[in-house]
Amino acid sequence: MNYKYILFEIKAGIASIILNRTERLNALTVPMVEEILSALDQCRDDSSVRVVVISGAGRAFCAGADVEVDKDKDPSEITGEIIRVLNKTVLKIRTIEKPVIASTRGFTSGAAVSIVLACDLAISSENCKFNLAFIKIGLTPDAGASYFLPQLIGLKKTSMLFFTGDMISAKQAENFGFVNKLVPDEKLEEETNELVSRMAAGPTLAIGRTKKLMNDSYNNSLEQHLESEFETQMLSSRTQDKIEGIQAFMEKRPPKFQGK
Repeated sequence: MNYKYILFEIKAGIASIILNRTERLNALTVPMVEEILSALDQCRDDSSVRVVVISGAGRAFCAGADVEVDKDKDPSEITGEIIRVLNKTVLKIRTIEKPVIASTRGFTSGAAVSIVLACDLAISSENCKFNLAFIKIGLTPDAGASYFLPQLIGLKKTSMLFFTGDMISAKQAENFGFVNKLVPDEKLEEETNELVSRMAAGPTLAIGRTKKLMNDSYNNSLEQHLESEFETQMLSSRTQDKIEGIQAFMEKRPPKFQGK
């Protein structure tokens, strides 16, 4: 597929999705999010893909949803259309059984924060600012923000963020657990590549199954979850990666996982 609003590449097991509407700070439109969703589908179906990284071109990660694209439509209609496809994208990020990493710099607003929260790991430049100011334009959170945040930081901290719409610094985002690591802006690409390469060299099947276990833990009873862990471990114990991992341990060398 030829993409107009994103840059997409698969190389050496690493899938890179770069948001690319720099004239609008990579603000999200329906066609753009549909392209992201299509790229994620390709990442899911391509067995060569070991890890996915989502970033933004230019000076921002993403300014959230762009509701000013079509002047002939009712704003609420535009909002509804983009939320529907954003919801599919967030679900895809959470259910694809491969690690998905967000790499952010500059401004990250609204639904873009939801995308970061949905990703398994996130790395951010120290100049990044996160904005959940739905309330300042009379809107409510979307794309999973009100699902992820209470679980991540609790109700009272979430209430403060949502009810005030205050800007969140990169350091605050790190303290809240939005991001795993902060780096200087000039080091973002280098540090992202290091993290992505580490994930790409890992046992992809085991990582994907671990991700599914964590997702399922929100709905399972302890008894159900213990059984799921057992079944997943039995599947993982039959993989080539498990054999390689044990052999590498015995030979005191780094494992060479193939994701099989």
